[in-house]
Order: sequence, then C-alpha cells, then structure tokens
Amino acid sequence: MRVFSSVPHRISVSDDDAFMLIGDVCEHFRCSRMWVERKLADPVLPFPKPTKFGGATSARRWKRRDVLEWERERAKLSAKLSEAKH
Repeated sequence: MRVFSSVPHRISVSDDDAFMLIGDVCEHFRCSRMWVERKLADPVLPFPKPTKFGGATSARRWKRRDVLEWERERAKLSAKLSEAKH
C-alpha cells in the first residue's frame, strides 16, 4: 500500500535559474537588440550564447545566471582597462 504525503511538493527555482528573453536582457542593460547582437560577436568577452527551446521560430533565452556572470566579468575587465590607462 502506498502512502501519499499531504504536503504538496514544490520545486523552488532561484532567480539565477530563470531565463531571460531578449526584451529582458535589453531592459536589464538599458540597451538595444543590436547591442546584444554586437556583444554576442565580441571576440574579447563574448556575451553568453542563448538557448532555443523548440523549433527554428522559437525565441532565444539566456540563463540569468550566465548574463549576471558576464556582467561581473565585464566590470572586472573594464576596471583593468581603466587602471592600465592611468
């Protein structure tokens, strides 16, 4: 005989596990879609590659964790470049 718990199971997802659409990325950085495209092609510190769920027409999604990590790395790189100029 199986006994089922009366407590519902919940899966908690942190904000970092969430995905961002292009509009979310643009809002976060206050930038244009073209800026994101240019950063994807940046040879020095390329923007994280998006994930596509579904077919060819599905929207690209970025892992929030990857975007925030890229932002931290970009800040470090910017600080190093500023120090090198002075």
